[in-house]
Amino acid sequence: MYNQLHASGAKNAQTWNGGVGSEQMTWLYNVLKKSAKENEKVVVIGHHPVYPANEHIAWNDAEIMREL
Repeated sequence: MYNQLHASGAKNAQTWNGGVGSEQMTWLYNVLKKSAKENEKVVVIGHHPVYPANEHIAWNDAEIMREL
């Protein structure tokens, strides 16, 4: 993720930053799907924010936001 963002000149392409990998995204999708089915409320907390856009947001902020 970092190399791709860095090549495109993205603000959040910082070596101290991070993102949510595909395995974690699958887990998040499944938890949210199950919670919606059971009409449960969900709180999602992460180390890197997804909004507003700046150098501190997760590498794949848009993907995370789509899932949420």
